[in-house]
Amino acid sequence: MENANPGGVSWAEFFLTFNEFLPSMPQKEVTFMPTCNFFISKEIFEEIGGFREDLLAGEDTLFCYEAVKKYSLLFSPEVKISHTNRITLKNFLHHQQNFGKHSAYVRKIADLPGKVLVRHPLLSFAVPCIRSGRITLRMLKYNRRFLSPYLFSFPLQFLGILAWSTGFWKEVKKRI
Repeated sequence: MENANPGGVSWAEFFLTFNEFLPSMPQKEVTFMPTCNFFISKEIFEEIGGFREDLLAGEDTLFCYEAVKKYSLLFSPEVKISHTNRITLKNFLHHQQNFGKHSAYVRKIADLPGKVLVRHPLLSFAVPCIRSGRITLRMLKYNRRFLSPYLFSFPLQFLGILAWSTGFWKEVKKRI
């Protein structure tokens, strides 16, 4: 995964969204893969049930959850993909808040990792620090070539994580 439009806000979105799928990460089986960079045969896609059309986001999370019940998902750093990220702060924060909202919603309707945050929403206030720490450790261990833009965009990333957490919290407070 490469950042097709490197810059401040673009780097922040790139690291928040794709930090587990950078070229310096090792090849490995994963339980989730961003489907904007995912390939699968049409037959298997349809067998698994495709994407839920009632979801605006999170449909790839549910799809991968179902896929790994029958198949292995493999992240391969040799596959080169460039992703164009948002470049305005307003669009970035809106997108992150929407991701948070849908992340909570799919955890309400499926038994996904992180469901504990839906059952115990006060724990979600720890998410910004935990998520920032996990990404930082991943960057230090595997992605040192990206360290400079990572550190430069860290304040924007943290704002994005706060926006994600706000969306998550708002959705958790709603009833299904």
